[in-house]
Amino acid sequence: MSLMEIPTTKFSSLKDSQIENSSQDDTSKNSVAYFKSIDSLLTDLRAKSKSASSDAYWIDRYAGKIDNLPILHVDDELLEYEQNLSATLRVMSGTRKMTNLQGGVASRENLSQGNNFGYGYDSYGYTTPKSRENAAGNSRANAAASGTATKSQGWNLIDDATVKIRQEMTKRYSVEF
Repeated sequence: MSLMEIPTTKFSSLKDSQIENSSQDDTSKNSVAYFKSIDSLLTDLRAKSKSASSDAYWIDRYAGKIDNLPILHVDDELLEYEQNLSATLRVMSGTRKMTNLQGGVASRENLSQGNNFGYGYDSYGYTTPKSRENAAGNSRANAAASGTATKSQGWNLIDDATVKIRQEMTKRYSVEF
């Protein structure tokens, strides 16, 4: 695992390109390549982000990769889609991080409540070490379920936006996206 991302553009290859002018054909080709790159990264992300404990890491990493794709002569509406996509991914990641923290805190609180020496009366009832352990597990599961629901909702939003932008770009450029 690397802490640094390798640049996605070979800048020496851009020195001879015309940055100021772009034709409809350049925009079309670059937009198709851009869309396909995003689609490929999203497919890869879905495969890697299966675990609640590592989701946030992978989602953040892939949001950064998507942000760093070359954008020269790419359709403005497609760039707006990418910005919204990255924002959605970061919300999904942030929610997963928070639910992991909330689950850990709730779990510790449940385990530390009451008498640690065996059976005893807690503030409102009779608890055992086993019942506190069960409550801690339930707290972790509830937090994970909340994060999973947000992640699922995020993927639904991404899927809907992807279908919409694909249709729009295909109509606009008469090229299959």
